[in-house]
Amino acid sequence: MKLAHALTRRSFLQLFLSLAALSWLQPFRVLRRVSAWNRPDPLTPRLTALFAHPGSAAIVGQAYLRTASAETDERRLVALVCEALPGGRAGAALSTTRQLHDHVRDAQRRDFAQGRVVRVDGWILARTEARLCALAALRS
Repeated sequence: MKLAHALTRRSFLQLFLSLAALSWLQPFRVLRRVSAWNRPDPLTPRLTALFAHPGSAAIVGQAYLRTASAETDERRLVALVCEALPGGRAGAALSTTRQLHDHVRDAQRRDFAQGRVVRVDGWILARTEARLCALAALRS
């Protein structure tokens, strides 16, 4: 079996340099993905600003996170909180602060009505409220 195109020294060097350049650039792609993943969620400040006393909310959030270790990621928490709001993430992003406050309050009421509650240091909290406290803890 004959090769239609023999590999010349020039084509070998071009191929080698191309592969070397690709392998050199790959870590930068990974770093870009990781830095985007580590970037704070833009909704976090808006959601945590709903607390009159963010420091107290952060203390409650730390206690909640000790029992809900699967929810220690900021982006995951924002997604879970927004899931309970009308319009989801897009609805939360487009809401005014007052509307966002009302939506969270309604989500808390639904949590209590449907039994979606958690016990945190003797307190019984709506799951949405506990997750917002966890966001405050992660942010502080």
